[in-house]
Amino acid sequence: PSIFPEGTNRGDFLRDTSCSWADDMGNLLDAEHLFVLKAYFDESRRDPGGSILAIAGYFGRTTEWRRQCREWNNVLARYGIKRGLHMKEFAYSKGDFKIFEDNEPRRREFLAKLLNTLYKNPPRFVAVGCAVDIKAFAELPAEKTVTFKHNPYLFAFVLCVRGAIDSEYIKHLPISETMGFVFDRRDDFQHQALDLFDTVKNMPTIPHRERLGDVAFAARVDSPPLQAADFIAYEVRKDLENRLNGAPERWGVGRIKSGPSSGVYIFDRPNLRKWFKLDDGS
Repeated sequence: PSIFPEGTNRGDFLRDTSCSWADDMGNLLDAEHLFVLKAYFDESRRDPGGSILAIAGYFGRTTEWRRQCREWNNVLARYGIKRGLHMKEFAYSKGDFKIFEDNEPRRREFLAKLLNTLYKNPPRFVAVGCAVDIKAFAELPAEKTVTFKHNPYLFAFVLCVRGAIDSEYIKHLPISETMGFVFDRRDDFQHQALDLFDTVKNMPTIPHRERLGDVAFAARVDSPPLQAADFIAYEVRKDLENRLNGAPERWGVGRIKSGPSSGVYIFDRPNLRKWFKLDDGS
């Protein structure tokens, strides 16, 4: 059975305002249309000069995001986490997450319960993501990357957006069912996300561009779906870092692999050259 059956009840979404991020709902609709599908994305880099970037997130029905929001917030409350999941703080037991310092079983238990709101049976959401070795991308022949304006962010962004709107999981839906996109409201990424999205909307090679809805921004601290996007973006970046360093696969990556995805790409140098159809000697 499909994750996204037809006949989504828009009325339930309009009435349900139990999550704080519902206050931003007006940015996602006009007087006559409400997005049935919503995608939440975040980006991750170790630091501004980091050599690896990742963009990743999840998409699903708005009604399912409502349920996920409540379930996620219940887990946070149970553990006394007041400002939501932030992977950089969580990984190093900073802020609210100091309670997990030297207690790996409890840390794993907490994260597992959060992820259980995303990975259910039957599935509710589909993962999409892309991590890129920036230095390896810069080494590619210019004629190969011109479509992406020689920009690794645009390359990753295109693959994520395409993975969402051209997904096998939603191809049975009418093309009129568009997808709204939500990103973290951060000064260092907000303008870039808008520029990337506008570029993608005008790329003739993107299939089903008619599905592309509008872009909205929300504060991660108030948005469980964006906190989920922060999780997957962090894990996808760490997965590429671990591959480059010969480290074992992380537990979080295994959890991502256990659910449905519409493309989670890990681009080290060999994978980039394979994607762009370059011979070893070129």
